[in-house]
Amino acid sequence: MLMGGSFNLSADRLAGDALSVLSGAFYGGYILAVGRSRAAMSAPALMLWSGLAASILLLLAALALGEVVVPSTPEGWAVVLGLAVVSQVGGQGLIAWGLAHVPAAFGSIVLLLQPAVASLAAWMLFSEALGVAEIAGSAVILLGIHIARKAKSA
Repeated sequence: MLMGGSFNLSADRLAGDALSVLSGAFYGGYILAVGRSRAAMSAPALMLWSGLAASILLLLAALALGEVVVPSTPEGWAVVLGLAVVSQVGGQGLIAWGLAHVPAAFGSIVLLLQPAVASLAAWMLFSEALGVAEIAGSAVILLGIHIARKAKSA
């Protein structure tokens, strides 16, 4: 619902749709793995080891694909540093910290707020139009979180 008018089933988009489903499966697996790992280690230790493992795998994939892996400009290094601090340390670190305090099932539902917040930010920052479907999708997400929260406390 948040995608609005861009939702179309087509053979031309089958590969992208399959990668999206695969991405969702990996994200779900990541949340479950982090939730379980937090019982045994601290958030910083978890982020260190998961970041190191992911970096090695992604470096090997990038090299195999012939990608440039070292930025050549100060701006490129600033982007890398910004992504490391904001996305990895900030975003993923807070997710790892939070999953020690709530069950992974509830945490994964709350993480569904990400697309709703992104839609709201796009509307506020870039004047992107939000249609009825996008607003309804955000409402469904909020309702789902409310229902999950009530079920968790019951």
